[in-house]
Amino acid sequence: SDAKTPYMYHCHILEHEDLGMMGQFVVV
Repeated sequence: SDAKTPYMYHCHILEHEDLGMMGQFVVV
């Protein structure tokens, strides 16, 4: 998990997966 690059937020995506929120989140 690199804070400088977007990565798949697996933990949160698992519950929002059916909503199609398979996006990338940038940690700042």
